[in-house]
Amino acid sequence: MESIDGQAQVAREGQELPGTGLTIAADRKGGLVVLTVRGSIDILTVPQLADAVREAMSGVPTGLIIDITAVDFLSSAGMA
Repeated sequence: MESIDGQAQVAREGQELPGTGLTIAADRKGGLVVLTVRGSIDILTVPQLADAVREAMSGVPTGLIIDITAVDFLSSAGMA
C-alpha cells in the first residue's frame, strides 16, 4: 500500500500520525484511489483526513473509496 505524502502528514505504511491514534494509507489502482483509515476520527483528527482526501482528489482519480472498516470511533465531526 502506498501512503500519500504532504501537509496532511499521512502516516506511512500503517504508522500512526504522532499524537492522534489515526493512520491513513492510500492505495492507487489505475485511476481509483482507496484511502484506508484506522483509529479514531474526531475533532482533532478530521483535518488530517480532510487533507488526505484533498490530496487524493488532486490527482483527479476516476473514483475515491474511503475504507473506514478499521475506524474504532467516528464523531459527528468526522461526518461533516
